[in-house]
Amino acid sequence: MNEVVLSLGTNVGDRALNMQRMSTGVMRFLHEPVRFSSLMKTDHVGEEERPFYYNRLVRGQFDGTPHDLLAQCQAVEQELGRRREGRYSPRTADIDILLFGDLEVAEADLCIPHPALLQRRFCIVGLAEIAGEVTIPRLEGSIGRNAAGLLERLGVQTIEIVESGRSCLLERSDRNER
Repeated sequence: MNEVVLSLGTNVGDRALNMQRMSTGVMRFLHEPVRFSSLMKTDHVGEEERPFYYNRLVRGQFDGTPHDLLAQCQAVEQELGRRREGRYSPRTADIDILLFGDLEVAEADLCIPHPALLQRRFCIVGLAEIAGEVTIPRLEGSIGRNAAGLLERLGVQTIEIVESGRSCLLERSDRNER
């Protein structure tokens, strides 16, 4: 088993419902203990004007390879109607692998740690919340220890906490119904 951290995002349609469905979807292949960060409303990061996102991070255990995890994440995205129309295109479901243990992967279809991990405020806030003790390759010390400095360096990226984080214990009844 490897400890993994995923980023879930949506900026199309009923964002709350999309997020709920993504959260349920990843629970099919993540093993306990599973923790979800707070749900955050975030502005699009990029040059073009895009609708706001709902984002949340999830931390859990995965039994398989990084490419196995990528396939599982993409299957959930596809179930939720994700179409790959461009790098910053609007999406019903976007699941990124941020961390996979202490593994580093640099391939055409998969980069771990995720290249934008330390460039997005919601990633840093979410990691500090659910995985503050975790260290990231090429970052000296834990994410919790470095969070304030990283956030200061990013400048303005607006996030709003929509719902507090939770552990998988709250999800257990959903899991048993599957």
